[in-house]
Amino acid sequence: MPNAEWEGRSGINKYADFTMQVDWTVGQVLKAIDDNNIVDNTLVIFTTDNGCSPAAKIPELEAAGHDQNYIYREQSCLSAELRSDTVCV
Repeated sequence: MPNAEWEGRSGINKYADFTMQVDWTVGQVLKAIDDNNIVDNTLVIFTTDNGCSPAAKIPELEAAGHDQNYIYREQSCLSAELRSDTVCV
């Protein structure tokens, strides 16, 4: 759940507070990559199972097209010559 700094920020519930905290944290990682000029050789994959908000109306969300459970960002670091079997989790 959210840390003390984020608790109550959304004005909705702890799940929404935590979602805001995660969004900010991922944004800070992406900013650090940009600020350090390593975006051209960095691949970022952020994935989640989307959890389940107690207020979620799953059938309505699916009907609206909410099925993306990942963020993928790469610039030009991937090429036909590049291959790696390493995955860090």
